Amino acid sequence: MSYNIKRNNRNDMRTTKRTTNAYSDLENDLRQDIMANRLAGGETIPTEKELMESYGIGRNTVRRALANLVEEGLLRKVHGCGTFVIPPEERTAKTHTRKQSGRQILFLSLSTAMSESSFRGGNTFEPIYAGLNSVFQKAGCNLLLTQIGMDWTPPPCLASRDVGGVIFHGRTDYSFWQKYIRPLPHVGIQYQAPALESDFVALDNYAYSALSVQHLHRLGHRRIGFLSDEIENQLSDERFRGYLQSMKELGLPVEERYCITWQRPFVDGVLASEPATPDYQPYLEKAFTGGAPPTALGCIDDHRASFAMTALEKMGLAVPRDISLTGSFNTPARRFGKITGVCTMLENICREAARQLLAVMEEPKQTEFKTIMIRPEFVSGDTTRAL
Repeated sequence: MSYNIKRNNRNDMRTTKRTTNAYSDLENDLRQDIMANRLAGGETIPTEKELMESYGIGRNTVRRALANLVEEGLLRKVHGCGTFVIPPEERTAKTHTRKQSGRQILFLSLSTAMSESSFRGGNTFEPIYAGLNSVFQKAGCNLLLTQIGMDWTPPPCLASRDVGGVIFHGRTDYSFWQKYIRPLPHVGIQYQAPALESDFVALDNYAYSALSVQHLHRLGHRRIGFLSDEIENQLSDERFRGYLQSMKELGLPVEERYCITWQRPFVDGVLASEPATPDYQPYLEKAFTGGAPPTALGCIDDHRASFAMTALEKMGLAVPRDISLTGSFNTPARRFGKITGVCTMLENICREAARQLLAVMEEPKQTEFKTIMIRPEFVSGDTTRAL
C-alpha cells in the first residue's frame, strides 16, 4: 500500500509527488501525520520502495527523510521488520533527554475548547501545525503537541518543565495555569482571559460577525438571524455579541426568534464533535413561525451552515433562492463546498503566536501583557444572493 493511498483522507494529496520539494514533502507529511495520530504509535510506515514510488524520489532521499525523523524521536527502525512510529509516551521521554530541551515548544490543546478527535481532525490540526511549525522549525525548535483532558493531568515534559515554552488553546483551570504554565514562557491562542498574566493571540470575533452582517446588508437583507449550537462557548458568545452589535450599528431589527442559539450536550465535561447528521429543523422552525421570517442566517461555521441547509430543504426552503447562509472555515482550502463565509485565519493566528512566544523566550521577565487580534477575511461563495 502506498503512502498516498494510506493518506487518502487528505484532500490535498496527489497521485505521485514529482516536485523539486519531494524530500521535504515526504518528511513533513510523515511528521504531520505522526503528530496528528493518523499514523498511530506502534504502526509501521510504508516501505522505502513504496515511498519512493509515491513521491517520485530516490532511495537515498527517502532514507535521509526517515533518518531525520528517527533523530527527532518520532520513528524507530527495526532491522528486518521495518520502520515504526514511536508511541507518544516513549517519544516524549526520548525527547526529554535531548540537550536542546530548552528549544522544545509544547502546544497544549485543552479539552475545554474541543475534544481530542476534533483537535486531531485535519480541519483544525493542519492549520495549527502549519502555522506553528513554519516559525519554530526555522528557529531550530522542536514542536510537541498534546491534549489535556478534564482531569488536568500534565504531560511529563510539562510537569518537569523540560520545555522552553508553551502555547495553549482553550480555557485553562487557574490552578493548572499557575502551577504548570505560568512559570514558563507562554502564549495563549483564541480564548483570551484577562485574569491571567499571559499574552494572547486571538481572532477578532466582533469583526468576524461584522463582515457577515455587512455582506448580507449590502445584498439587501434586513432580517438577518444568527445560528450556533454551542452558544456557551466563548468564541460563539463573542461572535453572537458581535452580531448583535453589528445589527444595532446598521439599524437592523433583532427579534428573539432570529437568534437560533442552543448548547449541544457535553460528555464528561468535553464538548464532543458534532454528530454526523444533527437535526436542526426544530430550532429553525421557531424562526419561521409567528411573523416575517429571516431572509438570511449567519452560522457559526460552514458545517453548521450545511446542517442548516439540510433542515431548511426539509422545510421547503432552498439556499440561496429563499434564504441566504454564511459560515466560516479555518482555511479556504477546508471550506465545506462553496459556502459564503469568513476565514478565521487559524494558521496566521498560530504563526503570530509562535513569533510572540519566541519573543517572550528572549525576554522572559514580563511586566506587561497584551492580546494581539487577528482580523478575519471574508470569502464569497454560492450560498448568498441579493434580494
